[in-house]
Amino acid sequence: MLFMNQQVFNKNRSSNLELLRILAMLGIVASHYNGLIMPQLMESDTPLANFLLVQSTWGKIGINCFMLISGYFMCQIDASWKKFLKLLAWVYFYIIVIQIPLILLGKIPNTIQSWIGILFKWKSFDMDHFVTSFLIFYLFTPFIKIFIHSLSQKQLERIIILLSIFFIGYYNTPGFNDGMGFMIQPLVWFTYLYLVAGYVRLYDNPFMRKGVYFWGGQLLIGVVMVFVSTIVLHKLAMANVIEQSKIFRYSGYPNSIFAVITSFSAFMFFLKLRLPYSKIINLLGAATFGVLLIHTNCEYVYNFVFDNLLRSTEVVDFTFVNGACIFSFSILVLFVACAIIDILRKIYIEPFLLRKIYSIFHIR
Repeated sequence: MLFMNQQVFNKNRSSNLELLRILAMLGIVASHYNGLIMPQLMESDTPLANFLLVQSTWGKIGINCFMLISGYFMCQIDASWKKFLKLLAWVYFYIIVIQIPLILLGKIPNTIQSWIGILFKWKSFDMDHFVTSFLIFYLFTPFIKIFIHSLSQKQLERIIILLSIFFIGYYNTPGFNDGMGFMIQPLVWFTYLYLVAGYVRLYDNPFMRKGVYFWGGQLLIGVVMVFVSTIVLHKLAMANVIEQSKIFRYSGYPNSIFAVITSFSAFMFFLKLRLPYSKIINLLGAATFGVLLIHTNCEYVYNFVFDNLLRSTEVVDFTFVNGACIFSFSILVLFVACAIIDILRKIYIEPFLLRKIYSIFHIR
């Protein structure tokens, strides 16, 4: 099972985790919406600025949710070169059909660096370059799977507890690892989430048996704490009590305490949620990775989408109601538009393209 559900038309598949994928991607789009206006938001203490700053936290929470879903399925299914090539074809399709025309039209500099950037998607390996980080991580998943299955339940519990103490407890304790050191390397963090999801999939304990209402309550607490911590720290930064870089300390990094609580509670809530099959939800869920690949394809596309089309840089001057409505409508329209594009790619282009690729590499 790849990062995205490949069995788009399997009517026996529940739509609960697919719905979580959709919500997680909407959160990622919401965080990207604020990228161009972050300096203005940090210097403003209006209700709209506080609201938009909170929306910036959902990106890393969304990534956590995606990795938990991936780990939950991949810990029981073998990774393969066929699946990896399918993922690569997905990534490079949008690189080629978007970036090459932009270079030829002069929107991207026609330089050797630009062409190298198209061919090699490996220049940056950090949490802000999720696609590259996940491609690299995917290559390690067979070995992580072997590691998980070699451990007993108690051993896996102990290693998760130890890693949680260091990755979450240590990083969230004031005075420890302040500043950008709070960011954690993606390969390490993805492995941690894979272990957690693998434990949920393979084993049972009283805590995991708690029902949908319990996890819904935990999710609500996490969301509230994300709001409260972000707004409180922002006000402290405005009063020069703390540094601006500390605004997202407890909610804006993947291993921030409230980001972890929210993402894990969301994962467990939707895992427990008995949602029947929905063709629309599953189609949109399968297209979420495509949504990411399209709207963050390159710097020019990112700026064009959020500045020229959605005019996010003008939202900070609106009233709270108008700004919040425009923000919500913009991310919803962007998600649906990109999802439709990817669904059409999957139906009309992917089958032909994969047949050619598999024949080249002699893969059945």
